[in-house]
Amino acid sequence: MHPAGEAHSERFHQRLTRSFNIQGPGEAAEPGWFVGGLAAHLASRVYAAFLDGDGDRAESLLYELMKAMKRDEWEIVQNEPKWLWEAREQLRESILGRTSLFEIATRLGVSPSHLATAFRRFHRCTAGDYVRRLRVEHACRKIAGGAELAGVALDAGFCDQSHFTRAFRQVMGVTPGEYRAML
Repeated sequence: MHPAGEAHSERFHQRLTRSFNIQGPGEAAEPGWFVGGLAAHLASRVYAAFLDGDGDRAESLLYELMKAMKRDEWEIVQNEPKWLWEAREQLRESILGRTSLFEIATRLGVSPSHLATAFRRFHRCTAGDYVRRLRVEHACRKIAGGAELAGVALDAGFCDQSHFTRAFRQVMGVTPGEYRAML
């Protein structure tokens, strides 16, 4: 936490961003990055509780998050097979183009079920959950740019506003409108 009025900024890929860092008692640990799964879900819920000013809920969720991370709910990506890394990159590149897992698996020479199983094992989420998160991240950038929410929903690949709102809340812990207000 930085006191109100203290200048501080973060940049990722030349973009000004905000971050929510959690550090427990004791020695500082190596930073952990996780994509989807239980740990990412819990982290977004911790942030939502923090925004709500609900310290008791945030503390409880923090303990759940620490337990999930201790159980190795996230995987270090260096152990990911090269073909799975390529599949993940193809999913990332085609989030708005609707490329199917079958098409990606065929290009990589693996079965769709093997791709789905390996993806879940390494990323602790399904490929569909991963794509949904990427679409929500895309929507966040559009919202930050001032785009209308209904247009953002369609642009990000959601069938309608209610589907978009449900997915957005699941990933970010807040609705798109609440997210816009936070900006």
